[in-house]
Amino acid sequence: MMTGTFTMTQGTLRTVSVWQAWTGSSATSLTTGSALAPFINMASTSVTDTAWVTWSTLSNVYTPIHRAPAPVRPADDAERTARMEAIVSKRASIAAEASKRARKLLIECLTPEQRASYEAHRYFDVMLAGERYRINHGTHGNVVKLGAGGKPVARYCVQPSDVPTEDAMLSQKLALELAPAEFFARANVTRIPN
Repeated sequence: MMTGTFTMTQGTLRTVSVWQAWTGSSATSLTTGSALAPFINMASTSVTDTAWVTWSTLSNVYTPIHRAPAPVRPADDAERTARMEAIVSKRASIAAEASKRARKLLIECLTPEQRASYEAHRYFDVMLAGERYRINHGTHGNVVKLGAGGKPVARYCVQPSDVPTEDAMLSQKLALELAPAEFFARANVTRIPN
């Protein structure tokens, strides 16, 4: 435990631990005139130093953890802004290319009837056990079960994360056709009242 020398009013020197000085748990307590007064017991003696000064001067315990950042120069700010704009532009370019490729793949996987419907209306239908499911352009809540007369009776929400919209639609189509039990087990369903 670190110790520090404190001068007491009686004129004697006494060595106490920093913890004792801080908490006032030494044999001699500190007075209200001390900087530590709010944290310790009050008594008739005083100190010439605070626990914090003792703590920070006895060893290299106190080291500044954070320094104030240097002021940003306009040239640095402009350079950082240019870098961020380049990153945003690159990401947009990558996303556009991914969307273009996803649309091409979706079109290739649709039947001629589904393709015509998607190109004309931005949705296509999937038949499953005599039931019609419409996959609208979108990523979530876009699969709708159609009832008699083409009226929606339920909406299903099941989506892959962080993929282009057309990839999400293709995965929904394939899940309905190839793994319907898993599709319905995972999907959140909202019944649509008549």
